[in-house]
Amino acid sequence: MKKIYLMLLCLAVTMAGCDNEAPDAPATPTGEDYCLMFYAIGSSVESDKGFDSYIPAYEAQLKPTGVAVTRQHKYLVDPDANKFETHRYSSDGEKMVEDKSFAEDVMMSDTYTLRDFIDWSVEQHPGRKYILVLCGHGSAWLPFRGKDGDSIKNVPNVNTRSTMYDASGDKASAMPAYEITRAVTMSKAQHLPALIFNSCLMGSVETLSAVKGAADYCYAASSMLPDMAGNYGELMRLLATEPDMKQVLTRYTKMVAPFMFNYDKEIVDGKEEGDGTTIGAYDLTKMDNFNAQLKEIFTYMRENMDKTTASTDTPCEFGTTFAYSFRKAMDSTYHFVDRSADFNADVLDFLFNSVATTADHILMSKYLNVENAFDEMTLYHAWSPHHTGKRVSLGILSHPVCLSGKFGEIYRQNTFNQMTNWIDTFQLFEFPKQ
Repeated sequence: MKKIYLMLLCLAVTMAGCDNEAPDAPATPTGEDYCLMFYAIGSSVESDKGFDSYIPAYEAQLKPTGVAVTRQHKYLVDPDANKFETHRYSSDGEKMVEDKSFAEDVMMSDTYTLRDFIDWSVEQHPGRKYILVLCGHGSAWLPFRGKDGDSIKNVPNVNTRSTMYDASGDKASAMPAYEITRAVTMSKAQHLPALIFNSCLMGSVETLSAVKGAADYCYAASSMLPDMAGNYGELMRLLATEPDMKQVLTRYTKMVAPFMFNYDKEIVDGKEEGDGTTIGAYDLTKMDNFNAQLKEIFTYMRENMDKTTASTDTPCEFGTTFAYSFRKAMDSTYHFVDRSADFNADVLDFLFNSVATTADHILMSKYLNVENAFDEMTLYHAWSPHHTGKRVSLGILSHPVCLSGKFGEIYRQNTFNQMTNWIDTFQLFEFPKQ
């Protein structure tokens, strides 16, 4: 009996000891979990130097943070001869070391070139989480630029939002956004925790819809970007101290955005002008819900084009059709300027203006659903003071030429339009006869 009592006493003490044990501490974040992969082409000496200006900041953080870095950069070495050279580098823990065995003449806009670079990065630094940084010229909608639809030469393969413009030789081309997803999913990385666009105009509903299968989160600008479009040394410090990628990108965007706003204006004829900079970080896993809400409101708009406005309050015009009011709303919407043409309307600003020009209560409710979905997918979003009074969000294609004829048929095929049917909505607006 005494033995049984002692055994029970020992068991009770043991169990009590278990109850008092401290819970497991959360895993300490470490930069050694990550590899930053820089994939760059400037297609000009000035842009190449701009991308190179990032190197000292992230090279200084290699040893302190443990974050690995790989880089592939195609340089314009002789502008007169349009001669390019591609170089590839990997970090050794303290500095970037060139891979002298790499001497290929590659097109940076090619899907398989990007895939091969990601594979090489994984081989150099196995077992990490891979973040892709795309450094190159981005554009809204090709194959033309200009308000009159002038053709852009030597870019035969681009039929959607694009980046990584490679102007080498007579083979100039750019990479459509959906090809980024193809390259990532075909690679040894397969999926990324984050995709960073150091590239203009990639913050659009079309682009984010196209890359949502490549990464969990995305950092992108809806507007043009200044040369100082980030600080990757600071990003590495965050990766080494913050365990949550959502917090990493939130803090990073909040940190660098104000510096961009210093470069989004210029003096023209003695007056300050500028398009403004808009930058954000987004949860791509929430993109489908955002698109679902856009589909709802676009469907309602299509079904009510013949309805007439019942308000006399400005900016409404009593008795006019919704088709007219939606076009009027588009005319007053903020557009992200792609150099010489207004290709990209701000999607939330347009929908807000549509409510204002129709005074339709159901449309307002559907707009609020869209706005809530945007807020849910947005980690952090910032815009410069130039945008005061606007509900700045993401770009959406708004050029009549791009959304009609042969270009319109191409647009129908993209992921965003397949999910929302934007083009059929836009084509019902009452545009003035040309």
